[in-house]
Amino acid sequence: MKIKFISGCSIGKPNLILFSVNNEGIVFDCGYQYEMPDFTKIDKEVKHIFITHAHADHVGSLTILKRMFPDANVYMSEPTKELSKITISNLEIKQKYRIPKKEIDEVIETVNFVKEGEIIKIGDNIKVLPIQAGHILGALSYLIRIDSELILYTGDISLMNLPLAGQFFLPQTGTDLLISECNFSLGEETFFKSMEKIIQIISNTIKLKGKVIMPIPAIGRAQEIATYLASKILSNELPRVNIFIDGSVRDAFKIYDRYYLMLKGYLKDTYLNVKSAGLIKEVSDVMRKDIIKSEQPYIVLTTPANLRHGPSLIYVQEYILDERSTVIFTGKVEEKTIAKKLIMARKGELIDFEGVALGKRCGVHLIEINEHGNVSDYLQLIKKSSVKGVILTHGNDLTKEFLSNIFAKDFQNIYLSVPKELDELNLELTLKVCKKMQIMEEEVLDFLIERMNKEFKGLFDERKTINEENILKWLENQEILHQIKNHEKVKSVFFIAFRYAVKYSYRDNAIDFTYPAFILENLANILEKIHGKSAIKMLFDQLNETAPKFFKNLVLKGGTMKAQLNIEISSLSKLKETLKSFEENFSRFNIKAPSIEEIKKLCEEEIKINPDLRSVYERVFKEI
Repeated sequence: MKIKFISGCSIGKPNLILFSVNNEGIVFDCGYQYEMPDFTKIDKEVKHIFITHAHADHVGSLTILKRMFPDANVYMSEPTKELSKITISNLEIKQKYRIPKKEIDEVIETVNFVKEGEIIKIGDNIKVLPIQAGHILGALSYLIRIDSELILYTGDISLMNLPLAGQFFLPQTGTDLLISECNFSLGEETFFKSMEKIIQIISNTIKLKGKVIMPIPAIGRAQEIATYLASKILSNELPRVNIFIDGSVRDAFKIYDRYYLMLKGYLKDTYLNVKSAGLIKEVSDVMRKDIIKSEQPYIVLTTPANLRHGPSLIYVQEYILDERSTVIFTGKVEEKTIAKKLIMARKGELIDFEGVALGKRCGVHLIEINEHGNVSDYLQLIKKSSVKGVILTHGNDLTKEFLSNIFAKDFQNIYLSVPKELDELNLELTLKVCKKMQIMEEEVLDFLIERMNKEFKGLFDERKTINEENILKWLENQEILHQIKNHEKVKSVFFIAFRYAVKYSYRDNAIDFTYPAFILENLANILEKIHGKSAIKMLFDQLNETAPKFFKNLVLKGGTMKAQLNIEISSLSKLKETLKSFEENFSRFNIKAPSIEEIKKLCEEEIKINPDLRSVYERVFKEI
């Protein structure tokens, strides 16, 4: 069993994860976000495609993937099917990839509907259980049972109870591995705190009899915000004004109307009330001109969010000169768009609207709304759960770094991996690491890895067969394998192994790096299967970067910063011999041996601080 992260690990990348089980491919999500995933990296025949929800970065490339694998079964909820028609029919996707409407309809009509709590069986040993994700109407997470192993793929989730979509609950079923999004805010900002700010801006604008224009994505956020604002009007917390919905927002609302019984949030019953009360009104193309001319204040939520074209651009062009009116953006604004220019422009500054220059007079605000939740909520979720391992994907690097540091400190017994695009993990091995949750003291780990090197170096010198399988078995038997739970532990194991491989390769005042390169290569192959190729590349890069200091410490101190290895480089010729062996054996990892001059300079800097080392320095460098 393997899992390959084709796309979606980095911010701004569309989601596509490939499970390889029984030599078949199972895809979870296939999105579009400025580009399609690299489908050429799919190395298995895809038989099943599970879609979590209808946002473009999760479903936008479905038609292209189905071109490649026309016999693949597609699974999604019924609301997701209907909402996906809006997403995939997006002008940018259709035009850029020349996808005819007929093809979109044909793909969507072949979808297999899934419901929360209804198990989908794939072959003899795989069962998939859809569960509530929150986030938007119809969104699902998938609990995957492969034999006796439980893996949960979240897709996008909501950690707080959204007005309509509700929230995600982690099943109490002893999940072995959680493959989780991490679009969580680092601060305490929530959907509701952001809405308080928006309501204040709207109230001030209405008092001035201005218009509030909200360029916004079609699905999810628009329905949550409109219903929340309407509920505040019903409770007299906001002046009574019309809330208009235009563009694709209007089309998405029709689907919400049809499937309102599947809403999970605390305002699900209010939804019909605000619609029947006429607080949320659809705008047709015919009506739009009359609404724009209206003297009455109103709120309009419309697409597209970045003002590239369409109704949102029309409204902004009309009211940019009106000092009473306000434009509110609620999410990331792309560079080089009119939306970005509008936000960055000073009052009165001219903005080019496709050949027409208009001065900015209206108010403009960016209030970013995060429907996913914040990291403190996520950490509470993990703390209360029985999850044994977490893979973080689909989120910004800062959040991943923050969570990685917290896990390494406070959740050391939980496996954590942060893969990058095209990393591939061995699921059997990864799940082994997840399942044993005891923590080994660093001193014990150090002792065992030294013992491993002593044992394998003896076998290596005797020319006995040593391979990756032997090393893996040794690591597993000594329970070192189960300690490799996060990047800090990967780094520890890697560099401790390097340190003691060097120690046992020291002979006749020089080091032969043949065995250290051999053991590190095999160890790296094992670590790669658990944490991905990108994590291992970082370790070799770090070794390359720190090589000059490593050799400086060998020369002056006979060891590393972490340990005394009782190594004595007795002369310049022995240092050159050692460096030559290092270059010959480690160049295959793109690691270069430092020059004599580099090492000499670092040694000179060190003896300024510690003059007692001068005699050692002179012993090696007296010839220069």
